[in-house]
Amino acid sequence: MKIFKQIWIWLTTSSPKSIARKQPSLYQLDVARLLRELKVQEDAKRLGLANLPASDAVTLSGTESLIVQRVETARHDFVHWASLRLSVLNEDLSRQNIIKEIDEARHADKEFDRLANSKLSEQGVFLQSMASSARSSREELQAFRNKHKLSRHANIASGSSRYIKLAL
Repeated sequence: MKIFKQIWIWLTTSSPKSIARKQPSLYQLDVARLLRELKVQEDAKRLGLANLPASDAVTLSGTESLIVQRVETARHDFVHWASLRLSVLNEDLSRQNIIKEIDEARHADKEFDRLANSKLSEQGVFLQSMASSARSSREELQAFRNKHKLSRHANIASGSSRYIKLAL
């Protein structure tokens, strides 16, 4: 039973070359290998000795056509892979239910306003008492300044200077 399973895996496993064709981002055109394989330099020397191609030639030579064909094949593989990848991503996105997140994002500002207003109303009494305390302290200070005819702000010593004065 185990051997049949291993044979099945062996038969259904893709070869590394087919995997590379499925994911062209994992392979690149090897220019040096292509030059050797297509014998570009030898062909160029041979054509050069025969004064070919002519200076006004508009058609590609055989080697040039092969190079264009290889580049176009690689480009086609990339385009095919990209379209497959895009279809997979689109399927994944269609399976995701993002409507809930979109609705939450649309209503986030209203939810923030609601929570902020509830916090303000909870702390409203405390904030009002602090504001009235600050107003009365400011009024006391102004009355003290007027009574003693002071126009400057109070000189308040820092903690370290107080400590030094007490120590001395």
